[in-house]
Amino acid sequence: MSKIGKDGKPIDKSYLEVGLPKGVTEDINNYLQAKRTNDSCLDCYWRELYGTINSFQVADLITKEQADYLRKKYLDMEIY
Repeated sequence: MSKIGKDGKPIDKSYLEVGLPKGVTEDINNYLQAKRTNDSCLDCYWRELYGTINSFQVADLITKEQADYLRKKYLDMEIY
């Protein structure tokens, strides 16, 4: 049984990654691969993923909650 936070949602937010659009998952995978291999263009993959998350959020293909979660998890960005 998952623990529930004060907002009534599970504390483990990994459910926000379920059913992501293909473009987002591809860029996540590309970024993670670049990170694993210490690719010299890691910053390019970081920016690509950041842009993809933003564009998919603006297009209402992912929610703000999903976008914030992805930015924090993969891009180490603090969300306010």
